Amino acid sequence: MVLEIQDVQGNVEALTDFQFLSREKGVNGEKVISFTSFYTPNSLHAFPLVQGKSIVTLDGEPYVITTLDKKPIGNSTYKEVVALHKFFHDMKGKRLKESYSSSLTADALFSHIFNNTGYTFTIFGTMYAMTWENFGKKNKLALFVEAIQRYGVEFEIVGTNVNIKPKIGRSEIDFQLRYNHNITAITYAEDWTDFATYIEGTGKRDDKDVPLITGSYTSPNAAVYGIEEADSLDDERYTTQAGLDAALIEALIDEPAVSIEVDFEDMRKQGYPYAQPYEGDEFYLIHEPLQLELKVRVVKIKEDLDHNLEPTRLKVTLANLRKSLTDITVDTGKQIRDVVGDDGKVRYDVLDAQTKRLTEALKSAQTELIFENGIIGVDPNDPNKLTLFNSHGFGVSNDGGETFRDAITGDGFVLSAGAIGFLEANNIRLGPATQWEQPNIVMTAGGLRANTGIPGKHVDLDGNGITINKGAFKLYGEDGRLVIEDGIARNSLVVQRTDPPFIGDNIVEQPRYYQSLQSDYDFIGAYQFNHEGRYLIIQGYVVVNNAGVGIAVESYQGLGFYQTTLITRDADATGAKFFQIVIDLGVPTYSPSSFYIKMRSNNAPAEGRCRVNWVSQYG
Repeated sequence: MVLEIQDVQGNVEALTDFQFLSREKGVNGEKVISFTSFYTPNSLHAFPLVQGKSIVTLDGEPYVITTLDKKPIGNSTYKEVVALHKFFHDMKGKRLKESYSSSLTADALFSHIFNNTGYTFTIFGTMYAMTWENFGKKNKLALFVEAIQRYGVEFEIVGTNVNIKPKIGRSEIDFQLRYNHNITAITYAEDWTDFATYIEGTGKRDDKDVPLITGSYTSPNAAVYGIEEADSLDDERYTTQAGLDAALIEALIDEPAVSIEVDFEDMRKQGYPYAQPYEGDEFYLIHEPLQLELKVRVVKIKEDLDHNLEPTRLKVTLANLRKSLTDITVDTGKQIRDVVGDDGKVRYDVLDAQTKRLTEALKSAQTELIFENGIIGVDPNDPNKLTLFNSHGFGVSNDGGETFRDAITGDGFVLSAGAIGFLEANNIRLGPATQWEQPNIVMTAGGLRANTGIPGKHVDLDGNGITINKGAFKLYGEDGRLVIEDGIARNSLVVQRTDPPFIGDNIVEQPRYYQSLQSDYDFIGAYQFNHEGRYLIIQGYVVVNNAGVGIAVESYQGLGFYQTTLITRDADATGAKFFQIVIDLGVPTYSPSSFYIKMRSNNAPAEGRCRVNWVSQYG
C-alpha cells in the first residue's frame, strides 16, 4: 500500500520521504489528511507534484491539496500539506444555476444538488417534503450543507456515493466510559455557555397575538445547580400541549457541553466491544466529578500513520453535543476547520460489474492470519471485519467476531451479505416458505411488495391485483410531465373570491397592493371552495421596507384551519418579497368551505403592503 499523488496534468507518482501523516474523520463524513513532504534524493520524482489542487490517494480515497506551506530546512526544503476529501472540493466547484421556491421531496431536492456532480446519494429513513424559498444559485456544497442542516441528518461518504442518514454510527453501545477511571484525557473541555435548568414557551396564537398554549419545564439538575433560565421557546407550529412540552424538554440544554479526546487503546482496556471505533458511535460517559451521566458520541477520529501507512496511534474525540452534528465549515483557503457539528442501498450492477468488483477486491486484499480456534483472517484496515475457518465450518463477521451473520456449517448455510451477483446451478428448488428480501423489495409465496422506506407506504402485487398504499405512486404523461406525484394529482382546483371583495375597515387599497397601518389582523379577502384537493396554496408579494407584514389564513365555514406567516422588515429590500402558505386540508370531503385572508403591520403604525397573486387547491 502506497501514498500516491497526481498533479493537475495527470502525472502520478508514489510519495516517499514524508512524515507526520495523519487522517481525521468527522461524524458528518468530513475527511482530512495532513503530512509533511521532504525534498530528498529519494523524493525527486514526486516532490514537484506536491502542489495545490494535486490529488493524494490514501486507502483508495482521493484527497485534494487545499493548503500548502513551503519552508526551508538547511540547504533543502519541505512542504506542510493539508488535503480535503475530493467530494467537498468537487461539490464546491459545481453550481446549481436554477432557483426553486416550492415544496420539494427529499429525493427531488438532493437530485437537484447531486445532478451532474459525479456523485450519487442514498437516503435512509423517512424524510418528508419541505417548502423551500430561493433554493439554488449557489455552489452545490453550500446547498448540500443547507439541506442536511434543515433536515437535521448526517452523512457518510462511501466511494462516490453519499449515504444520508438520521444518524450515523452504532447507537447506544453497551459500554460505559468512566472519566478519570484508568483513562487519561489527552484534551478535555467543558462549555457551560448554553447551560440552563428552566425554560418557558408558547405555541399557537390567536388573531390577537395571544398565546393559546403555554408551558414550562424544570430540569432535575436544578436540584444541584439551582434555577437558571433559558431563552423562551415561542413557536406557533406547536398546536397541542403535549407537543409544546416535548419541544421544551428537547430545547433545554441542562448539562454542560463536554468534549474529551482519549487514546482508543484506553477505551479498549475498559472493555469497548469493537476492535475499531466508527464515527457516530454512541455510549455513556460517567462523569463523577460533575455527578452526571452523559450520552456521548464519537465525533472525530484521528489516526497517525507511519511511512508504511501502518497506524501508530488512534485518538477519538467524544462529545455530548445536543445540537445537530451536521454543521459543517469547509474552508478550502488558508484554513480547514474541524467539524462540530427512499431508503435502501445504492443501486449498482450486480452482475458483470459486481463480479469485477469482487475480483479486484480479492486480488488487492491484504490479510492477517491468526491461528487460534482454527484460522482467523483479519482485515488490516478494519479489524471489525474478519473470517473464521475451523472444523465446524466457515463464518464471516463485521463486528470483530461478536456475531457471524454469514456462515456455512454441516447443518446448512446462511448468506446475507448481499454481495452475490448471481447464483448458478442446474437445480434449485424453492419451498413454499421461501422469502426473498432486499431493503426495498420483498417477495414471498403470497406476492411481491415494494417498500419506500416510509412506514405503511408501499405497493403490493398479489392475486388480488395491485394495491397502492399512502400514495406510493407516480404517473408521467406522454410528454414527460409528472401528472401524479406521491399519489397526489398535480392539478389546480377552483377557489372563488367573493365579489365585491371583502375588505376590512383598516385596510387601504393602494396601486397593486393593500396597505395596513395596524398591528391587528384585518380582512383583505374572503373565499369559497369545494373541498376537492388535499392542499390549499396562497401565494403573493409583500413590501417590507417600512414594516414587516403578517399574513393569516383563517376558515369561517366548513373545514377548520388557521395558519400564519410573517415576513420581517427589511429596510434595504429592493423590491417586493414573495410569500407562500400551504395548508393541508386533509382527505377531500367534497363539501363547501370558506376562509378569510388577513394582513397586519408588524411595526405599526409604519405601513405594510401586501397583494395576493394566486389562491388554489391541488392534490
